[in-house]
Amino acid sequence: PPDEREFKGASSNLQAFVLSPEIINSGVNTGVISEGNLISADIEIEVRPDVHPGQRVVLLLNQMDPDSGTDPASYSFTLSATFFDSTEDPINTLLFEAEGIRTGSYLVRIQVDGASSPLFTNTSGEFDSPQMDIL
Repeated sequence: PPDEREFKGASSNLQAFVLSPEIINSGVNTGVISEGNLISADIEIEVRPDVHPGQRVVLLLNQMDPDSGTDPASYSFTLSATFFDSTEDPINTLLFEAEGIRTGSYLVRIQVDGASSPLFTNTSGEFDSPQMDIL
């Protein structure tokens, strides 16, 4: 049975919060032209806090500079289910295998269990970082 003693201390309301990941560094390790001008690449993302085995991690890319008359491209790539096969420890450097990406500059976000990393704006109020070039 539950303890029914009276509590006479201070209390507060519960408040939920979301711990959002933060991108510390990003880069394209290798890029190979596949069909047309599409790229297949290994994209490395360094995040904090560390990602734990079993968490669902998605890389989100939004093109910033599409060719004239072309809509900006958007991509999402899920971290491979085998990424944590060699360790049970949390990791802060993640490697995504991305295929079929248009060349260009991209805004980069990461989602960990549904919580997205933030985008930042320039002095004009336009989103400008974090970004990466995929060439």
